[in-house]
Amino acid sequence: MKPKRQTYQQRAEHFAKVCDIAVEVLSEADIADDEKTRMIKISHSDKQMALFPQSMYKRIDSLKCIESENLWYWNEHHGLHIDKFWQKIKDAGLDYYRKDIFQIVLKRSRISNRTEYDYVIDEILVAEQLGRITPDEAKRLNSYLLNYENSRK
Repeated sequence: MKPKRQTYQQRAEHFAKVCDIAVEVLSEADIADDEKTRMIKISHSDKQMALFPQSMYKRIDSLKCIESENLWYWNEHHGLHIDKFWQKIKDAGLDYYRKDIFQIVLKRSRISNRTEYDYVIDEILVAEQLGRITPDEAKRLNSYLLNYENSRK
């Protein structure tokens, strides 16, 4: 049986809970104060944009963009506060999951959109240095970057 489709308001309220969890976790996180302050402001702002959008932005697709931008931090970074955030999301029963963009792209054998392209460009070197991807995977990802660039010309 297919899950029931969410209304904009339902999805916005779920995302607002994500933002509240982010603020809670960030408030206690052992990270630089400027990063903490910036991310708390972003979470408050994103929550407001989701709950009280201008009428032309009250669409699920617009909300998905806000979610994607907000969750970027929680998907790309590592640390105890990141793990705590995702555990609290799971405990709250919210339908949001941590994505490993590298593994998604590697499994698919191509970059399918600009968001994935930007992510791979920004993170490939650090991911290889930290051992999140192997040198062979980095080589494959570089070829996918080139293929994506060529397809856009």
